[in-house]
Amino acid sequence: MRFALGLAFWLAFTNHASYGSTKQPEAGQPFEIVRSMEALQDQIVLGNAAAKRTLPQLIRQLAERLLAVSADAWRDPRNARAAIIYTLSGGSPRVLRKAIEIGLSPALDLELMRGIAAYAGGRHEEARNILSQFDALEFTPVIGGHIAMAQAALAAEENPGQAMNLLDKARLMMPGTLIEDAALRRGLILAEKLLDTGKFEALAREYIWRFPRSDYFESFRRQSSSAVTRFILDGEAGDFERIEKLVDLIDPANQCGFYLQTAYQGIIDGKIAAAHRAAIKGRKLARDGTVEQGRAALYNAAALILMGNIETGTNELALANTVQLPRQDEDLKEQVALLISQIGDPAEDPFITSNQVGTAGSHDGTSAAGQAAGLIDLAQKKLAQAVDVIQGKDP
Repeated sequence: MRFALGLAFWLAFTNHASYGSTKQPEAGQPFEIVRSMEALQDQIVLGNAAAKRTLPQLIRQLAERLLAVSADAWRDPRNARAAIIYTLSGGSPRVLRKAIEIGLSPALDLELMRGIAAYAGGRHEEARNILSQFDALEFTPVIGGHIAMAQAALAAEENPGQAMNLLDKARLMMPGTLIEDAALRRGLILAEKLLDTGKFEALAREYIWRFPRSDYFESFRRQSSSAVTRFILDGEAGDFERIEKLVDLIDPANQCGFYLQTAYQGIIDGKIAAAHRAAIKGRKLARDGTVEQGRAALYNAAALILMGNIETGTNELALANTVQLPRQDEDLKEQVALLISQIGDPAEDPFITSNQVGTAGSHDGTSAAGQAAGLIDLAQKKLAQAVDVIQGKDP
């Protein structure tokens, strides 16, 4: 219902503008106007891609509506706090600045506005000094959740533990909303920073359970892969088994993407054995003839070759040639093929076996094994330079 009302508002506004009317449309109360934005936000966590596409345009257009309200409207605390919600949702800071300049809002709200304006303007020290006076729990859940998110962002660098507590507060105040969605995803970043595997696992489970259809789920998956590489790929075998159980909660298509992401990151970071295991998991989940199957074969081939299993890796690489891979994977494939050609066929050297390639087993530093070890080390560096780290591409 909220989405329908919000979309109707947006359509009415855009239709009014499209007819070229020169008359300024009558502005409602700010807290009523901002509800249309919140309605669209509610839909994003339900997987409504249209709402996500519409939201930025609606936010831009709402600025004119909010700037057009009468000065007296800012006496109402609901309107003052609506301006804060609007600003913290990516809205134009002009709205908040105007409300502050008018100066008719309640004193407490004016001070809060100044803190949010400083935050939105990048004046973080000023924002911390002001916002530290406020306890989000003393406000209604909607405004309190937004305040806690801002406070968490300000504390994240110097006090990640405090920031985590604030994120927990924000998501508990606004369950099922975009605030909870964002708080969980930001919490994963902090859990990695704090090296808190238990918290990371708990937050990831919560996100998978609560927001499987969110339009930000792909962002969650990409973001998580970096932490998985750090927590799981560097850890014990039991750690990988724990994450497998966690990933089992995701639908098969996303499971495949998660393992492919992990395999890729493991190769780039030099965590080859773990990358190999993730690639195998991804290949089992990928459908025949798909890009995902080609990517899994490529990552598995790279891992096998870097582990010294040249023959099996070469055969696996052939499977990656059956589909058109994304550009970053094509670059990776070229580097792997080049590595194979440089190492050559281990069978031609009577002193080494394929399992010895990639080890420093050379007595004089000039044998094929010694050269292979150097080439593998060089290849890892080239592979890291050849493509962008996938999780660094989001929003």
